[in-house]
Amino acid sequence: MEGNKVIFASREDLKFRFFRVVEKTHHNNTREDNVSVDLLMGSLPMSMEEEMAREAHGLLMLTSQSRWLDPATESIIVSRAPVRMDFGGWPDTQFFLKYDWGYLMNIALRLWTYVVIVQSRRPGGYVYHALDFKEQIHEREETFVHQALEELRSQLSTRERSIIIHSLAPPQTGLGTSGSVGVAVVAALNAVKCGKTMTVEEIVYLAHMIEWLRMESETGIQDQIAAGDGSSVIRCLARKFPQSRWRRLRFLPGMRQRTESSSFLIDTAEVRSSDEEHRRKIRMVERGGSARRNVLDSIRQIRRWGMRAAKSFESGSFEDFCTCVGKIWQAQVQLDPSARTERIMKLEEAAKEMEAVVKWLGAAGGGMGVVLCPRGAGQRREVETELEKLVQTMSGARIIPCLVATTGVEVCSFTPEELEEVITRR
Repeated sequence: MEGNKVIFASREDLKFRFFRVVEKTHHNNTREDNVSVDLLMGSLPMSMEEEMAREAHGLLMLTSQSRWLDPATESIIVSRAPVRMDFGGWPDTQFFLKYDWGYLMNIALRLWTYVVIVQSRRPGGYVYHALDFKEQIHEREETFVHQALEELRSQLSTRERSIIIHSLAPPQTGLGTSGSVGVAVVAALNAVKCGKTMTVEEIVYLAHMIEWLRMESETGIQDQIAAGDGSSVIRCLARKFPQSRWRRLRFLPGMRQRTESSSFLIDTAEVRSSDEEHRRKIRMVERGGSARRNVLDSIRQIRRWGMRAAKSFESGSFEDFCTCVGKIWQAQVQLDPSARTERIMKLEEAAKEMEAVVKWLGAAGGGMGVVLCPRGAGQRREVETELEKLVQTMSGARIIPCLVATTGVEVCSFTPEELEEVITRR
């Protein structure tokens, strides 16, 4: 693979295409210590290539990776994948699809997971840095990177590589971070492997397979679909898990801006494991009787309102969409009342008094929630101001802008010279 090429996921045919780095910068930012914050807040009018180059440079500096300037460095490969807000989780899970079909929608968010691979011409093994956990982890450990390397080993050269992973989204907060990490890792490795280039669909299924089968983690497939292809409407096939049919969610003109201006995220600083929640539901279904009926009936309600939510959103009716989201959360609470923690209940009550809708995200319903304001930006400002007062009383909690991602996974490849040229443009 030539180092002076950029790879991107084509939305038309779901295949990677190649083109040179020719985008010109529209903004100069020399701060290396705050790139993630600037990108998260959406304050820098940059091209995709420049955003990724600057983020890669910042991560290389954080890990003291001066080797990208090493004469033996052949290329620096950067991938990023979004996380998602789910509006109908659970209908994409294996245990439900044994009994019924699934349907759900999600919206991808610009809380990117970044993967940077520094590829050397020298032979050697792999070392990667998981910055979110502040420790260096080697290939021998049971990690997604190790499993992905094992899966693709026959197609990879034996060159020395350093792999860096960093996510702007906190783990175990209901945003599908592990799915985002998986897709970003597979896409980056796909850019360096020999042989056939994978389609986005192949990347999605491989990332899910590694997490589900190799790592034995109970997970649906919507996280990988959103990370790979962006905001999606998904139909899952009964008794054929994880096979699914999906398409990109349609945004009418102005609908993305309406969504961003009328909503925000709340991180309660609480974490819950979706894998544990999946296994708990599986045990309930296996017990049969009323426990099974409650689980399956609740998920069918989630599916029903998820279908209506997708229809409302794509028709441009944000108010109806908000109503449907409220119904989805009610069904999710029926499925698992323990999803409503003390912090969640306080925030819900305050939002409800101001006629806003709150849904807590993910299978576990913990950590991150989205607040939707049907009346628009004015209501959002009022609700955000009031909830901020509550958030300040909760240790570690914070409010985050809701910024919609317009794409799924993206991959760029730079030579050291190209990376240096991009980050020093004036």
